[in-house]
Amino acid sequence: MKKQLLIFALAGVCAAGVFAGCGKSDKGDISPLKETKSVNETTTGTTQTESVKEDEETLAEQTEVLSETKETGEEITAMSEKNDPSALPGESESMIEVGHALALFSAEAGMVYDYNNSEFFWGALSYLMSGYGMQSPAAGADAEGNLALSTPYVKEFVSAMFSEFDGNNSELPELPGAFSVVSYDAENDLYSSKAPGFGTTKAKSDNCVKNDDGTYTIDVVLLTDADEEVGRWKMTIKDSTFNGTGHPLFNYTVVSFVKD
Repeated sequence: MKKQLLIFALAGVCAAGVFAGCGKSDKGDISPLKETKSVNETTTGTTQTESVKEDEETLAEQTEVLSETKETGEEITAMSEKNDPSALPGESESMIEVGHALALFSAEAGMVYDYNNSEFFWGALSYLMSGYGMQSPAAGADAEGNLALSTPYVKEFVSAMFSEFDGNNSELPELPGAFSVVSYDAENDLYSSKAPGFGTTKAKSDNCVKNDDGTYTIDVVLLTDADEEVGRWKMTIKDSTFNGTGHPLFNYTVVSFVKD
């Protein structure tokens, strides 16, 4: 009978130990000693004393194990929160929109991220404008109904996509001669984008690492609406210094964007 009671007590304490790392536990609720005492009160004094002594030793060992498990669980939880791979730096959520445009254009055009390639520069920009340009307070439409932005706001978008572009002091480069997706209306100072929208794709961040130089590297995953993975890229960002519009949509700028 004593062995059966001890087995039952051990099972109860071990079960409590399994959940100790996932939530708050009350050690007063996992005491087999109290339960064993009430049962052993019907036995002889000698047997009762030996049983209680054995149970006290067992409980002490199990309490120590539970304490270690709880401390380990709390330590793991704290480490997970500190190094949360999905956590983005503050006010950087809009950079996933930038990553979406870069990833989708790269995938559809078969091109790699390159600030100095005018076709990539304007092509990726047209995707960001058409996909998210309506978020800008200056968003409008040209005579054909295409999304249009004035130069300062185009610079804001470019500054988010390319850290090499100094939107505060530099002018936008010339449009490629054979490029028709983006057009410029000099009379009204408006850039219009004819690029398709993002109706069949979406993007998410799958990982974020803070680098020693203060930049962040984020895994950008391009998905279909059915959650099928199209591809993933590593996007490194840093704080943006652009202040041309006063109320930027993007507080960071892309340093690199590499296919994973």
